[in-house]
Amino acid sequence: MSDKSEAIKATLAATRAKRKTQMCRVYEVKIDVSHLNNATKEHLNRLFVEAKWFYNYILSQHKIFGMSDKVHEVPVKVKDVFEIRELRCLSAQMKQGLISRTQDNIRGLAEKKKNGYKIGKLKYKSEYQSIPLKQYGRTYEILNEKYIRIEKIKQKLKVIGLKQIPEGADIANGTLIHRNGDYYLYHNNLSEKDRTNTCN
Repeated sequence: MSDKSEAIKATLAATRAKRKTQMCRVYEVKIDVSHLNNATKEHLNRLFVEAKWFYNYILSQHKIFGMSDKVHEVPVKVKDVFEIRELRCLSAQMKQGLISRTQDNIRGLAEKKKNGYKIGKLKYKSEYQSIPLKQYGRTYEILNEKYIRIEKIKQKLKVIGLKQIPEGADIANGTLIHRNGDYYLYHNNLSEKDRTNTCN
């Protein structure tokens, strides 16, 4: 095994050990849409449209487990025909997050079926309202007490509510939400306060 692989393995092991002692808290901050320029508004709107396209594409695959995030265009049904649409706003990490979430949902359904519950299949969506941001510092980042950055968006985003996050908190990941015309970011923050409630 290479030195790089060994280093990655050691880092993951250390992270898992640390997570066992940490409690997860979720903080909601709101993106101030009044400060968004037109390019950013269009980007955010298309981002959620692309998330819907990509999610539906995931469900159409015969092998969802192991599928690649290196997809740059997908077929989208328009009336009775399929048109090819380019994925310009979804980053590779956002695609990875959508794939992982879908896989987790499938595992959850399988577990329920195993336990005797009657379940259906995951359904195609006409609207998609949440995008996982899997890696803090890369997919998104807090710049200061007023601004955040989201991957592939050039404008730094002014937000309301960052002051509620404790100083020095260990941020695990986040979720970008589109609800009633507004945008929110849910931060998963970790602290060393409670060994009974942990994040994986």
